Amino acid sequence: MHNELDKELTYVKGIGPDRAKALAEELGLVTVKDLLYHFPFRYIDKSKVLSISEVHEHLPIVQTKGIISDFKEVGAARKKRLTARLKDTTGSLELVWFKGAKYIKGSIKPNTPYLVYGK
Repeated sequence: MHNELDKELTYVKGIGPDRAKALAEELGLVTVKDLLYHFPFRYIDKSKVLSISEVHEHLPIVQTKGIISDFKEVGAARKKRLTARLKDTTGSLELVWFKGAKYIKGSIKPNTPYLVYGK
């Protein structure tokens, strides 16, 4: 008797041949059982949003919300980075991006709240 867990992922509704092929190539997942027993190697809880006044240097990674302003490009050549201020009702802090400065600067809208996550 054929076990349902041994079915190939191609036959699972919503997966199809292309996605099944990608899952097999990238993660080695071929059957329903493989998919059920595939666990993430880490879990990041992004449910807590700190106010800026709650952020301190001993927190390894934080998530906070505020308005982004005062963009500046700092440094030169390979050490070039983009900085900005993130402000909420409790204070402000400096944000730093080491890559994608042009895209980030062009994507941020003034006076719009943003949720930021990082070190």
